[in-house]
Amino acid sequence: EYWARDSVSGDMPQEYVTKLAKTPGLSADHYVATLQRKVSLQGTEVLLTGVLREETAVDAGKKRPMGTVVEKGKCFVGFAVANKMGLQQGDELDILGKTLTVERCLLESGSKEDIRIYAHLSDVQAMLGMEGRINLIQALGCLCNAPSLEQLRKEIGRVLPGTYVTELSSIV
Repeated sequence: EYWARDSVSGDMPQEYVTKLAKTPGLSADHYVATLQRKVSLQGTEVLLTGVLREETAVDAGKKRPMGTVVEKGKCFVGFAVANKMGLQQGDELDILGKTLTVERCLLESGSKEDIRIYAHLSDVQAMLGMEGRINLIQALGCLCNAPSLEQLRKEIGRVLPGTYVTELSSIV
């Protein structure tokens, strides 16, 4: 379902992110609460993605921040969406009854990022009527100490049984 739709119909409590971050001994250093769904916007299908500032693992030390941070009431708009809708920084965009200000138009990536709209997690939760819920946790870590996918699955499975762990490794 995730690969076919870029989101899943299931969800989980947002608190799961804090639970992971506060569990010592996990291989990932940063955890990002995410809620994403494909939605129709002015006749165009977009990938609406709500994110929070990352939570850093309790034993990560002083690692540099990772992830995308969007302020409440603002959004980052993918290249294809911005072009099709003629959007520029400072424009207002109505998404599912909520008005957001375009903070940034993203550069062309040649990927799904071009149809993505990033917003603050609480804004997206309100738009979708899913307050306190997420459907994806991005577990980010240092590539130099990357554990095997099986190791990461075991670690996270101990803390959050029933979750599915996969690796996105399309770094260029």
